[in-house]
Amino acid sequence: MFKFSGKQPANLGAKNGKLAPVVNKPNNVSSQADTNDRAHYVAPLSSPAMQRRRSRGWSSWCRRSRAPAW
Repeated sequence: MFKFSGKQPANLGAKNGKLAPVVNKPNNVSSQADTNDRAHYVAPLSSPAMQRRRSRGWSSWCRRSRAPAW
């Protein structure tokens, strides 16, 4: 359907449960960056569903939903 002329970066997606580290650009942010990195760290997004999962414990949610445990 789409045809792209560039090459796909090798570091796309999650590797070992984490995204690629942020690069030194002002518009690059990550909730997985070092919390002391004020230029790139942002707090993780939260939703009522995620808050419920956290309150019950992530591992118990994984067992109930049969989702893979990372």
